[in-house]
Amino acid sequence: MTLSFFLNRSWTFPGNSARWPVFRYLLAFAAAYAANLAILALGITIAPNAVYFIQFVAMVSYSILFFFLCRYYVFSPLEALSQAGSMTSIYFIVQRVGLSSNLALLFLACAAVIGIWMMPVYWSGNEINYFDLAFRFVQPDGFGPNHSVFDSSNGRFASFFLIGSGIDLLGFETAKTVFAALLWVLLAFGLARVVQSLQLRLAETVAGLSIFVLNGQSLLGGEWLFGTVEAKLFAYAAVLFSLGFAFSARWYAAIFCAALGTYFHFLVGGFWALALLLLHALSPARGMATVRLTGVFSILVLPIFLVLLLERLETNIDLTGVGQSVNEIYAMAVPGHIAPFEHGLKAFLRNWFPGLVAHASLALVLWWMRPVEHGLGREANIWLALLNLYVLGATLLAFLDRDTHFLAAFYLFRPSALIFLLSCVLITHNIARGICPTEAGRAAAAAMLVAAAIVLPKGAIRMGEFVLSAPDRRLEATLTTAQSDLVDWLTTHTQADTAILLEPAELNPPDWEARPSFAGLERLSGRPFIVNYKFVPTDKADLITWHRRLLARRSFFFSSDCGQLVQLQAGVVVFVSRHRFEEAAGCVQEVYRNEEFIVAKPREAAMP
Repeated sequence: MTLSFFLNRSWTFPGNSARWPVFRYLLAFAAAYAANLAILALGITIAPNAVYFIQFVAMVSYSILFFFLCRYYVFSPLEALSQAGSMTSIYFIVQRVGLSSNLALLFLACAAVIGIWMMPVYWSGNEINYFDLAFRFVQPDGFGPNHSVFDSSNGRFASFFLIGSGIDLLGFETAKTVFAALLWVLLAFGLARVVQSLQLRLAETVAGLSIFVLNGQSLLGGEWLFGTVEAKLFAYAAVLFSLGFAFSARWYAAIFCAALGTYFHFLVGGFWALALLLLHALSPARGMATVRLTGVFSILVLPIFLVLLLERLETNIDLTGVGQSVNEIYAMAVPGHIAPFEHGLKAFLRNWFPGLVAHASLALVLWWMRPVEHGLGREANIWLALLNLYVLGATLLAFLDRDTHFLAAFYLFRPSALIFLLSCVLITHNIARGICPTEAGRAAAAAMLVAAAIVLPKGAIRMGEFVLSAPDRRLEATLTTAQSDLVDWLTTHTQADTAILLEPAELNPPDWEARPSFAGLERLSGRPFIVNYKFVPTDKADLITWHRRLLARRSFFFSSDCGQLVQLQAGVVVFVSRHRFEEAAGCVQEVYRNEEFIVAKPREAAMP
């Protein structure tokens, strides 16, 4: 440590030294080493099989943190730090950091803010669905025709192959932790590249991100960018790198990353590739270059486009007895994301209209703030104003399409979250450009403090959840005692291919099927659970199969139609409510009961 101190003072940071450098150096070492130990302890607790990866992450974290502590605290180049008190020193450090456009600092700031959502605290229903789909993609022999997780669409094949291969290699729990950490790093670095390319300083970045955080990542449609491990997050990571390249005028690299994102998630990558081409076309001098870029992108994504086009054009689908079109079924399954008028005018005014007003306001502000001089700043402001207007146009299309839902599968509002984020950071940058240079440091410090006041409480709560849940963050830990007993009974008293039918909560989207403890029963028991309302396939034929299974299940549980058990090939029925079991007693016979569940098997005499 002594050698390291003298080498840093005389070689790495020559000529710079704040007051009490030895004491500051020891404090910096203690802070960096404590962070190293914390990451090691938490990582090994969460993923004991990934010890080498965790050690690498801890080592890198120590090196980065120790470097910046030395740079801005121990051997600070600010002469004022050697003459001022400690509080003044901290104030100058905050100013200095806030005015920085250093990529490493921007990365650390972005990682700290989005880490509120990216820390792998627990499983979500969506994650269970996507991980099981991904595992089925690489290990199809492990699944049968009665599993509730199924989707033969190839729209996310790259993501599914990556996640599925990780599960096959590491197991579900370790794969989740590794992919969450990987996406955390990729998204933070991609976002740092975007804001650096737009010439944002750190204070502007954290201010914009804090506004985004304060509004829950979205203004409408329930969309988000940072959260659980899903296919779209790999696409968004590629899109952020694509935007960073585009704002740096490296257009071919940008279009390649956008194409990569399209293979991870066709709708996410495809939309933002078109948006980038629009940005490129805003300069009239780029006319033919835009055509060439469009051609390059078209060639890159032609294979996945043709595969998905053939899927969408599939017409040999039996809709007998369904009563709805494929598009109507899809809109019914996820109305909160794609169908603003599905539940009437009052619901639209309550859930969608405020967000639309906000996007319209953002468009006006960005247009008004556009710089007079031609260049990236002017183009970016106009481009983002147009993208905010796109959200309004998408709402108009959804209104015109409210009866047929032909556009439901295109998720028109999915881009709204990233549009909102980019608008927040660019508007804060526009405001910062108007501040007098002599007041820039003070404004940067104020922005940093306000952002900290917004983000730190949420981060502290999330970190507390992470630390407290670390020993029990496995999927099994989400189960109650009764749920664990149910899993044990199923694995002991049924065959591996016995199809299980779980009671839904209501005719409307059920509460408990989306909970990890219920959504994970299929994986934990190793038994097929026939259908889950949360697990919505995107392939047209699979969507009809899913819908038919829902209708048959409802007919049994709410009308006591015994014949539906034969149609669904159910070998075991799990009841959550006693009165449903009593109503269906003529169709089934109880074989097991605990505090939460009644398990029954079909009565052969009652079957048609």
